[in-house]
Amino acid sequence: MNNDTFLLMLFVYSAPVVSGLLSIAFLHLAGNRKQGSMDMELRKPLTAYFLTVAVNWTFAMLLLFAPAVVAGLNGLVYSLLLLVQVFLYHYLYILTADTGEKPFTFWHYILPVVIFVGLTFWAAQVPPEARMASIAVPAQSGDSGLYTCNLSLNDPSLAWYNAAVRSKPLVRTLYSLIYSILAVRRILRYRRRIVNFSADTENTSLGWLLFTIALAFPLFLTPVIVALASPYKALVTFLGAFPAIVIFIQLPVLCYYTVTHRYVLLMQTDATDTDSGTEITAGKIERQQLEEFMTSSKPYLKADLKITDLAGPLKTNRNYLSSFINTTYGMNFSQFINGYRLRELDALRADGKYIRLDNLELIHKAGFGSYHAYYRAKKQQDKLKLLPLDE
Repeated sequence: MNNDTFLLMLFVYSAPVVSGLLSIAFLHLAGNRKQGSMDMELRKPLTAYFLTVAVNWTFAMLLLFAPAVVAGLNGLVYSLLLLVQVFLYHYLYILTADTGEKPFTFWHYILPVVIFVGLTFWAAQVPPEARMASIAVPAQSGDSGLYTCNLSLNDPSLAWYNAAVRSKPLVRTLYSLIYSILAVRRILRYRRRIVNFSADTENTSLGWLLFTIALAFPLFLTPVIVALASPYKALVTFLGAFPAIVIFIQLPVLCYYTVTHRYVLLMQTDATDTDSGTEITAGKIERQQLEEFMTSSKPYLKADLKITDLAGPLKTNRNYLSSFINTTYGMNFSQFINGYRLRELDALRADGKYIRLDNLELIHKAGFGSYHAYYRAKKQQDKLKLLPLDE
């Protein structure tokens, strides 16, 4: 590899490191200190994710000019490649957790820890040249050869060690695939449940989180190709640059949407249930009572309205109120609130006092957090009568 290629690859691989460290700094310096304990708890696995990504790509750079260091830390490198997926899923698990759900189990961390301890102990028993052979870097004399160890051909223990280390790409691919499937399932489950407890349409879709997961899907094939070639050959080709670019984009997206609180925690929608903790019967709320409250107080004008904002004044809990709306009106809480917002918007457009306001201003005034939130609500009701954004 010539000097120009070396410097270019070094620059590319430093991008995720810089992105990860800057994301950590921004996450903790720009965060809203007034957020709840669950919001702060959410940042712990995300910080660990950013840091682990930065360390992993530091190892990628070291493989270019100090492969002996990487070879000596094979156990740590292997475990961190798996921990990246666990940390990200831990973050997502907290983000989508509901009241009464079991906390994140730390059994997810067992396999990476076992691999770290086992492979580190194993590496101490094999010669340094065998550790170098396991990562398949070019020989010091030139790019044409590889570090080899004749003992590895005759000694089964060294052959097994080499196979264990070389299994990293395939195991990482399997780990990524499993945790991505688990993540998508949790997000879809969250989206089905959150509409019963929050009318904050703008921040409950978690589309940005699905985007970051989808962004990583092409990376699944990269470890497989690495396994068929070698870690070093992959590093000095497009196979190494492509993941670096994807990660460089992914980390700021996760950081930005977390810092700007573009989510609604299901647990927080249960924050103001009744003090007694006893189940409230259906007789506690009547349809007329709810509709009079909606008309007089107009809680739907609050863009980030949660069901507990209604449950408190109505002296009930979120589960009963959600069930009451589902049964009485045949819709979820979000649809119920957006129906009031759409009628409010129609009233505002018909009121001469607001003739000078454009459509976007009227949409915000009716309680929608954005045009996109209005679009989704209106599309459900009548997609043929959407207001144009530019009028």
